[in-house]
Amino acid sequence: MAEQGTLYFLTGAAGEKKNAAGHLLAERLRARRAGAALYLDDQILWPMFEIPLDTPESRRDLALEHELPLCRLMTGQGIDVVLCSVVMSGDARAWLAENLPRFVEIFVPSGAEGETAPAGGLSVRAEGETPEEVVRCLETLLFSEVMEA
Repeated sequence: MAEQGTLYFLTGAAGEKKNAAGHLLAERLRARRAGAALYLDDQILWPMFEIPLDTPESRRDLALEHELPLCRLMTGQGIDVVLCSVVMSGDARAWLAENLPRFVEIFVPSGAEGETAPAGGLSVRAEGETPEEVVRCLETLLFSEVMEA
């Protein structure tokens, strides 16, 4: 049986930094795990699930109802998954805690004053001005703890 993969769930305000950091993180994970990592983005998944890309933020849990079971399927086969989304609700966190043995919520701040990371799961705040700096921060925070667990 394959080793359990990890879901790296990047959340934060809409913008290029989170998605670019997600791509870079998936590349680094593939290099560390011989290709066993996948990057997923709402912009790719939603059309597959017939969810309009202009779905308001208050209804985005509809997408997670499709995305999270897909992530469970892949991580159960030993694939690390990097998923980028603007939001993660308390219901999604509860589902993840119950259904995915290994997940990390990664909050990518936009730099707005007073912005705080959501609480729940193993949650880290990835600081950096560029996607590369965000990923370096993540490598420091995560790879010694999660990748070697």
